[in-house]
Parts: sequence; C-alpha cells; structure tokens
Amino acid sequence: MATWITTPAELDTYRQQRPSRIGLDTEFIRERTFWPQLALVQMAVGDDILLIDPL
Repeated sequence: MATWITTPAELDTYRQQRPSRIGLDTEFIRERTFWPQLALVQMAVGDDILLIDPL
C-alpha cells in the first residue's frame, strides 16, 4: 500500500532509513508553461512506497 506524503515532517520519518535500494519516478505538469513543473514524486524505500506531493 502506498503512503501519501504531503508535509516535510511526514517525509522525515523515512529519511532515517538506509535501504540497499531506492526506486524513484517523477511526474511533471506542462500545461500553460514552457517549463515543466514537478507534480509528483514516487519512491520505493525498502518495502515502503511513497507518493510525495511537491505542490
């Protein structure tokens, strides 16, 4: 099950982990702009899946 991360404090609980592997995927919005805007970061940290909302 994925965990939504919407605040820096929620992300801090996972920053202390030292997994052997980390998976990372990003999603961008390119509507009404020439420069993409980061919209979502998806991370696999150990056995946890995180959905990080940067907006």
